Amino acid sequence: MRRFGRLLLLALGLSSFACARGNRPFDSGVQVHSRNAVLFFVDGLDTERLEALDVAAQTPNIRKYFLEGGLHFTNAAACFPTVTYSNAVSLMTGRYPGRHGVTANAWFDRSTQRHVDYTRALTYLTVDRDYQAKTIYELIAPGVTSSVQCAAARGVTWRWQSQLANGLNWAFGDYEAVDTRVGSRVSDVIRRSRRRREWPVFQTYYFPGVDKVAHTHGVASHRYAAAVANVDTQIGAVVSAIEAAVGADRTFYVLVSDHGQMDCGGDHDLDVTALLRERTKLRIHEARPQGVSDNCDAIVLPGRRHVMIHVRSDADWNAPPRDNDVMLIVDALSAEETRENAGSLDRTPIEGIRCIYYRLSGGRIGVRDRTGQRLVMHVDPSARKAAHLEPSAFDQELSALFDSPRAGDVIAFADKSHVFQQKDCGGHGGASPRERRIPLFVNGPGVASGTHCDEPVRIIDVMPTILDLIGMKDRLPSDIDGRSLAPIIFGAPADHRGVANNRGYPRDLQTLSATDRSTVPYSGIEAVGDADHARIRMN
Repeated sequence: MRRFGRLLLLALGLSSFACARGNRPFDSGVQVHSRNAVLFFVDGLDTERLEALDVAAQTPNIRKYFLEGGLHFTNAAACFPTVTYSNAVSLMTGRYPGRHGVTANAWFDRSTQRHVDYTRALTYLTVDRDYQAKTIYELIAPGVTSSVQCAAARGVTWRWQSQLANGLNWAFGDYEAVDTRVGSRVSDVIRRSRRRREWPVFQTYYFPGVDKVAHTHGVASHRYAAAVANVDTQIGAVVSAIEAAVGADRTFYVLVSDHGQMDCGGDHDLDVTALLRERTKLRIHEARPQGVSDNCDAIVLPGRRHVMIHVRSDADWNAPPRDNDVMLIVDALSAEETRENAGSLDRTPIEGIRCIYYRLSGGRIGVRDRTGQRLVMHVDPSARKAAHLEPSAFDQELSALFDSPRAGDVIAFADKSHVFQQKDCGGHGGASPRERRIPLFVNGPGVASGTHCDEPVRIIDVMPTILDLIGMKDRLPSDIDGRSLAPIIFGAPADHRGVANNRGYPRDLQTLSATDRSTVPYSGIEAVGDADHARIRMN
């Protein structure tokens, strides 16, 4: 027993010695670029809950490094559907989900009849093979990069996963331990840098535990607050370790999430598959990994708060469906009664559905929500640039989503009191402001401390911004959807042709600026504020 105690003390001593060595500054032989970037990607970090935790002084490091030490984009939005895999790939490629092809956590490709679900144990790390757009890691290459735990990391130099240990923690419900392990990886990055004699120019630390805690316990739970506080501790530890190794004046830090959260434990279930079978009398199947049969008329992929529906043509899955067949599905999801809109009678979604988007022939996109129905013309990126057109951000995002054969012909989003899959206490995937709004902070050399910007921005702007900050803007592809926010960060007038805005979004889908939130209850229904200029103000 005493021998075991001595061995334990020796192990602890060696560990402390290793940590002490890891925290010392790099010698001159380690190549450190003049500008580097670190991305903290916290899955499911709800902005509204984060603000409350900050008021309660439970996130001191986020306050120190980002709220007081950096710039806060108060009106940042994820792409819809607001799910992890589509937004994670958008984060790493600067493209809308429809343009990179990962349209949800699970999708069906009508052109290949392939069904993929990344939420399974055997597939959660396979997303990199399902899109062609270049990632930030591939654009930085041959520069050294590092990614901890993030599934979307194609082209990264150093990849850290800890599949066995994290898998055991996940299986036993210890999700916070996974986040703690993610933060501790900074020591491994530092040690490897000493051996390889080069420091990564870009690093990602992905924290998945917060989102899982929200699903299992709810975003309003004490456990969720503790999980966020734990990530805050890890962020502080990572920043301290990096500053000890490379100094405090070479690194930009970005904090972002992929979507917001809603408490869904008491919500009503809406079985879209059963509803369509009853109302249309069509052969409606749910997508399955083993493939799709031609012996059906439509394929349903229900998410927690969104559902994608693929409609088969008369011939096969490769040809586009007829408009009448698409409208049969849309009408089945709509109420029988109509409402008057500008002199005409429009049908609106049934109770439980917030809005319905659908793809029609001739490049038309239909929108049906509580205000009625209307058409949006498809926005082609190349034609838009050639003609110097600037359609609304809503038109661009909706057009981009329907660019992909994996998006479905009909997409419906749940209202605030319903879900399409009843699984757990918290959820996301819908198009409500709370689900779309995400935290976005930047800290680093030249970034004014304690400032915030109310200009609406998007998750697709993060990748080009990071490349710009580290001096690699020239490597950006010309056809990406996102734009660099560096001009706003450093106080220059914004180029509003390249910055997202609320223009075109229905009022109940608009995110809220800090000014709006101070005067309007955050329900999303009264959201206003089409920003005309970037506004950076002292907090």
